[in-house]
Amino acid sequence: MSQEQLLQISSTSLFLGFWVYAICLLFYVAHVIVPEAQPAHLEVGRGGTIALGGGAPEPMLNRTRLGLTATGVAYLGYVLMSLGLGMRWAAQGYWPVANAFEAPLAFSWMIVTVYLIAEVRMRTRIVGWATFLIVLGLTGYSLFAFGSGSQVIDPLKPALQSNWLRLHVGAAMVTYAFFALGGALSMTYLARTGAWRKPQTYSLAIWPVAIVVGILFGIYIGRWPGTNNAMSLAKVAAIVAESVILLVLAVVGRLVLARRIALQAGAGYNPIPTGPDADLLEQLDEWSYRAIAIGVPLIAFVLMSGAIWAQMAWSTFWSWDPKEIWALITFIYYALYVHVRVQRGWRGAPMAALGVIGFAIVLISFLGLAYIVGTFQIFSLHTFGNVQ
Repeated sequence: MSQEQLLQISSTSLFLGFWVYAICLLFYVAHVIVPEAQPAHLEVGRGGTIALGGGAPEPMLNRTRLGLTATGVAYLGYVLMSLGLGMRWAAQGYWPVANAFEAPLAFSWMIVTVYLIAEVRMRTRIVGWATFLIVLGLTGYSLFAFGSGSQVIDPLKPALQSNWLRLHVGAAMVTYAFFALGGALSMTYLARTGAWRKPQTYSLAIWPVAIVVGILFGIYIGRWPGTNNAMSLAKVAAIVAESVILLVLAVVGRLVLARRIALQAGAGYNPIPTGPDADLLEQLDEWSYRAIAIGVPLIAFVLMSGAIWAQMAWSTFWSWDPKEIWALITFIYYALYVHVRVQRGWRGAPMAALGVIGFAIVLISFLGLAYIVGTFQIFSLHTFGNVQ
């Protein structure tokens, strides 16, 4: 087939896959909101007669059937997206991850890959609605904001013509997919418990978020006086300012955290709910942690492989590029997530809040940073040119 035919098949498959994902999302939402049918039970009537009673007639589309249908539609959409990306790969000769049209599609494809495997392992479909809400947002952003790119092949930049494109970017996609799954599980936890409406849920997130914000501010303040290695009065002042900001944010965050914990203890706040859904919520909490814990060493590998690739392409391991900074911020944030889980024993709603905030940081790094760089005219080697 010609290149034009391959691109036409790719474009058609990708747009069809998007609408199939939209239908899939509806089925997953229905699977969550439709109540389970009450099982029939034995009733003893007058005269000692025994009969079945109390069970409502089972609807044609009960929760189980809706869930199975949602999974089946998800596989159909996954096949269409795989076909679309595969045809584009065949047409251009390299992985479809190099621009703002391709990268969100590849990211969403990897999220669905990870989710479908996790759905089998978790033996529950309750998190499908949140996962495909994320997937639909990414694919819709790509297809409707940059849909014209479906019929266009951009020449690969010289720096990207390397085997590191597959290794580094592939590892990044897998890493972000696990963080997305952790975020979806966290969203489901907060929605299921209603904890997203309670300010106590987010109070414990002040400490790690304050550290990350302090590091971010400190890095940018440290860069403003200049990027050369010469030490100057301005550079010393910037380093002192960075240290003061980190110290102030850490102290204030710790004081606020201690105060909120005291208030929560006085009000009898329990971040780990009890009740009929306790086992399910505990499972969501545990699987969210596992997904994110898998991603932490992977993002460390992404940082290291990116540094090696940068040295080969631009003769520098680290240039304090905005993308590099945000990748480092993402790693530090999720490392803190694992720390407070393992060392501090945090569980339940506060960890779910951290999971959602963490995925927001991932989205800023993956998509939002391109707009920030373009808006403020910040030099960056890593963002997509067609976004700027």
